Amino acid sequence: MNKAKKIILILSQIGFSTLFLPLISSSCKLEKSQPSEYKVKYENRMLEINNNLHQFENNSNSMINVEIQKFQNTMNSMSQDLENLLKTNSENESYELLLDKLNIEYDKFIKTIEKIKNQNTQPETEDPGAETEEPETPAPQPDTPETGTEDQTAQQNEETKIKWGHWNILNFTGDRHKQYKKTKRIALLANEEKFDVLGLTEVDKEEGVKTLVDELNQLNSSNFYSYVISKKLKGEKFGKFTAEHIAVIYNNQKMEAEAFDNKEIGYSYTQKFTDEFGDTNAQYSRPPYGVKFKYKLKPETKLTFVFAHFDGPGVSKSNEKIGEQSYRGLGSFEYREAKQLANVLDYFDSIDGEQSNIFFGGDTNIKLRKQDLAFSTMENKYKSVFSDIEEHNTSLAKRKNNYSQPYDKMFYKTNYQLVSFEKFDLYKVKTDEKVKALLKKHNVGLEAKEKASTISDHTYISAEFLIK
Repeated sequence: MNKAKKIILILSQIGFSTLFLPLISSSCKLEKSQPSEYKVKYENRMLEINNNLHQFENNSNSMINVEIQKFQNTMNSMSQDLENLLKTNSENESYELLLDKLNIEYDKFIKTIEKIKNQNTQPETEDPGAETEEPETPAPQPDTPETGTEDQTAQQNEETKIKWGHWNILNFTGDRHKQYKKTKRIALLANEEKFDVLGLTEVDKEEGVKTLVDELNQLNSSNFYSYVISKKLKGEKFGKFTAEHIAVIYNNQKMEAEAFDNKEIGYSYTQKFTDEFGDTNAQYSRPPYGVKFKYKLKPETKLTFVFAHFDGPGVSKSNEKIGEQSYRGLGSFEYREAKQLANVLDYFDSIDGEQSNIFFGGDTNIKLRKQDLAFSTMENKYKSVFSDIEEHNTSLAKRKNNYSQPYDKMFYKTNYQLVSFEKFDLYKVKTDEKVKALLKKHNVGLEAKEKASTISDHTYISAEFLIK
């Protein structure tokens, strides 16, 4: 029996999750007659991790389940990493590099789980007359209170969740003639999501955002939605066509925009900074825009959302003239903007009061498997909602029903629980009967020759947090 079959047989016999079987079996397909030293070490480590993960089965803590899902996605992406490594390295070198990455990712995963467990551990006042027992890890808290009807608890939970998202809506003007259908389609899709906060980038005209918000309110027969919007801005060195608005639409029944410490409601980060390449007057091509909100259902809770559209991917001819260069598969301008993001978010944290609830969403133009490189300054400060894998690609590809890059990303710093996240499949406007029927009902269904990209060349991403 060959080694691949042995590994799979052993796992099935001892009842391990099949979480990593595709990765192990794919690595074994590449096996030579005599496995290398690090291949053996790598496969043994995979078995050990599978064994350790067994303890998390049937876990009811939503935060832990989110981290397990993210770790699973990272591990599943390693089979592609292995194939790429083998193109330029020996088998032994490839597995050595992969083993290092495996250990780093697993250590990060375990530290995150321990942190979650510690956050959920609530010390109780001891009764001097009671017998002492060995301390136990408390059971994960249920998402709903133990008392009350199902309808009441469901309503309470819904009220304490916030759903936020980001969408690059591609040269959006909201023109009532040229972009009527596009505006209506965006409104219909956003309305289905019931966003509490939605950041929009690539906005060309403020009038279009007003039209979009009017559409949302008409769909709800209400005035639930309001918006704030940045000025149309760009960095000093960049061409005039770089400038864009960033708009933030919000549910005014749950959220209320508040001024930062600088007295401004909504603020654009136009500050200059020094990049890694020696430019002491670096700026964002399009300044990040932040808005502070009061969560009206719990008025003491303050939340700050920052959105951005980084410099375009790679090195354009116009940017080359102002100093951009190629750096490790990225353009140096989007790279430096990613590197600076932690400082940007720290700045917003410094002007939004005592609480530290910071959320970022944006089109970063950072390519697949470059997230750790570009956002290294975010580590230990801000967590990523989405792992850097192909399944989270958000930019529409030229190939039918495919996505090309995970340009759109979300980061956060908060003690509130991340309970769900999603990349919407924009191709559903052509393939999903329910979505097609929704658009058709409002007379904006896509014609046979129309592509999903007529709405945007990006899909939207979203995340939900539980506000306790």
